Amino acid sequence: MTKDGAYDHVVRGRLALKATTTTAKKAKKTKKDKREKGDRERSASGKATAKEETRTKAELAYEAHYKRAREAQMIKEMASKSHKDKVREFNEKLSKLSEHHDIPKVGPG
Repeated sequence: MTKDGAYDHVVRGRLALKATTTTAKKAKKTKKDKREKGDRERSASGKATAKEETRTKAELAYEAHYKRAREAQMIKEMASKSHKDKVREFNEKLSKLSEHHDIPKVGPG
């Protein structure tokens, strides 16, 4: 072995501690990183649209009908209860919980 060959694996330069190198890497976010992240998100959303394109018209119509029916049912349920009924149900739910969930008293008295 030659004198130079024996030390080829040695890293030359300043000693860098792990904490300083990781914080430096975190601090060095550039516009390029943000652009690349946006590109990845767009490509991922492109895959979802490709999946939607494979659906038939009947499948899309069924999903739209189901979504409208579910929304109408949710609205009907929300409108059927008055504020007083909602408060009463909430208080009953709280009274059934154990003391573990009670708010502790802080301060004198």
